[in-house]
Amino acid sequence: MPRPVIAVVYDFGSVAPADIVDRLEPLGDVVLAVCRSAHTEQLAPLLRDLAAVVQVDGDQAADLDEAATLLRAHRPAAVLTYSERRLAVTAELAARLGLPYHDAATVRLLTDKYEQRRRLRERGVDPVRTALLRTPRDWAPALGAVGLPAVLKPARGEGSRNTHLVRDAATGSALAERLLAGPGGEGALVLEEYLAGVDRAPFGDHVSVESAVVEGRVTHWAVTGKFPLAPPFREVGHYWPAPLAADEQAAVADLAGRAVRALGVRTGVTHTEVKLTADGPRLIEVNGRLGGFQAGLGRLAGGLDPVALAAGLALGGPAPTTWVPQDRVVYARAVPTPADGGLLTRVHGVADALALPGLDGYETRVRPGTLLEPGVASGELAVLWGSAATHAAMVDVLDRALNALTYTFARAPAGPGERSLRARELGARRPSDSPGPVVTFPSAARRPARPLAAPGADPSTSSTRVHARHAESTHLTPRGRPPGDDGKVTTGPRPTKGPSMTTETPNGTARPPGAEVRTDIPRFLPVAGHHDPAPFYLTADMFGGVPVELAGGSITHLVGKPVADPHRHQVDEIYFLVSPNAGGARIEVLVDGERHELTSPALLRVPAGAQHRFLTLAAEPGSYCFGLLLGGAR
Repeated sequence: MPRPVIAVVYDFGSVAPADIVDRLEPLGDVVLAVCRSAHTEQLAPLLRDLAAVVQVDGDQAADLDEAATLLRAHRPAAVLTYSERRLAVTAELAARLGLPYHDAATVRLLTDKYEQRRRLRERGVDPVRTALLRTPRDWAPALGAVGLPAVLKPARGEGSRNTHLVRDAATGSALAERLLAGPGGEGALVLEEYLAGVDRAPFGDHVSVESAVVEGRVTHWAVTGKFPLAPPFREVGHYWPAPLAADEQAAVADLAGRAVRALGVRTGVTHTEVKLTADGPRLIEVNGRLGGFQAGLGRLAGGLDPVALAAGLALGGPAPTTWVPQDRVVYARAVPTPADGGLLTRVHGVADALALPGLDGYETRVRPGTLLEPGVASGELAVLWGSAATHAAMVDVLDRALNALTYTFARAPAGPGERSLRARELGARRPSDSPGPVVTFPSAARRPARPLAAPGADPSTSSTRVHARHAESTHLTPRGRPPGDDGKVTTGPRPTKGPSMTTETPNGTARPPGAEVRTDIPRFLPVAGHHDPAPFYLTADMFGGVPVELAGGSITHLVGKPVADPHRHQVDEIYFLVSPNAGGARIEVLVDGERHELTSPALLRVPAGAQHRFLTLAAEPGSYCFGLLLGGAR
């Protein structure tokens, strides 16, 4: 019996393309309906390497008709998307293919914030006061209808783009005029009642409810906890489960279910954000796709796979019968980009943070050398992934990690001076705040900032984007000491009897007798083709000289995220892939254009001079990949 074909409409979204193909592989064969955008143009070679591709050239009827004809040749049994901005295109393609998905009317309610509020108010779900602004002249009547304080935001948008808290009329009027001005301005704005949350520190005052819908029946499978927002409304992370009492969780889930039904959702997954107020839960918004970071949390938690769940529902599968695991806490804590922008020049303290218990990975979203524009949209410099036995243990580890991490910025590429901010300060700062305390480092310890890579000849290995949010070209740094720290070399006890003994090193020098211990690892060293300095645990100059070097680390959070462009070494390299369980990790290695897929445990030798790169396809927690260089010439 042929495997079902799953059509995934792809663009910038909540799941990386390699993760999509890998997580859906048990369900069927994936065909990617790739929407034309700057993001997908850069990823085009990678996308073609991962799966069959059908190009979607636009959202006009003729473009959609052509794409549907091409998709029909693959005989898809399901269609879905993980991209907020492509819900409407997916609905149009589903209608042409006769496949279940949100209809056009439902998509409008899911993506138009004013229409969604109006429908929820009309159906008695949540009476939040709301007004629509199409021109600056609409400000005065909108203010009269809503009052202050209020939230001003685009009628259509994602990632808290151009979302502002308005406390006085003059500021609101000026914001409305600026946001609506010119050809690049917002088409429409929504002014809505500000919902004041109850202080839940150190946790956020809002949660999200993750739901599955089958023939209009809503089944919840998780309530996601949130960290306190960075001003004004920037998300900084998520965790499972949310720390709610049973009755409060029931009230939150009930509100989410009523909202999803009121919007007419008949199938698929939804992500509903809820504010926890003194008057009980209030609705923020309903999204008709998988929420951000859910894929990564699912990988950490085990059990229910949110990415596969969405596809299973599209194939006509049943709603889940269990929630995500509740026996421990898994988290993704973002280090937000500075709202006032700047040129990132240096990151310090990564290895110190990763030495903390339960912190499984540090995912780079913005590399040194990137110029960040000012703005209030959510964006991440990095993401800390991990697990803990309790919520209190999670808070303790993250407090220590955010104090350990420091980010140095120049205000402009050629501007004078730098400012260094701890990760904790970045999460709490407002654009108008003073820079705060400056932390300085000895100039000798600095490495030159690396410019953001331009799209190369083979973007399949470098999916870099200037946009900081969800940057898919990442570097996961393993545990150990940061560069510049004073590591120590200790020598074990010498023999007290008999003649003194020495051994000769490969370079002819005498090696002292006894055991030698080094703690100055990893060393972060530049490697040709790599996006960031690589963590080395063994280098040729250690222990008086050794004939091998060892680099690498955890790959759990590198699924679909290349860390290097195609490159060559002057010596043989052996890839060493391991995981807690046999088959728990898979990587793809291209060697001189030939594709090799490894399943753990496995070894692969890359001959000296061969062009190569690797990509993580799947990795359970605790999976590692190391490169063993057979010589000292990187």
